[in-house]
Amino acid sequence: MVVGEIKERLYISEPNGAFAIECSNARSLRFLLIKLLTISSFLQSTTTNISNAIHYLQKEISKINETINSDYQLLSNTIF
Repeated sequence: MVVGEIKERLYISEPNGAFAIECSNARSLRFLLIKLLTISSFLQSTTTNISNAIHYLQKEISKINETINSDYQLLSNTIF
């Protein structure tokens, strides 16, 4: 898998296809996706129970979303 970013676009290339994602902060999205893909790969390699891995990933996504929202609110309050 290859991940790259140009301006407000995040590019992901893998053996089964390529994706381009537009967002206002490609760097944060890149960090989020790499972290989630790393965690999911690790979980799949160490567990035979996919539902446990999915549950764990959902909890991690929620934590990361809370952090992103908190940072966004902090930035919004600082800028305006």
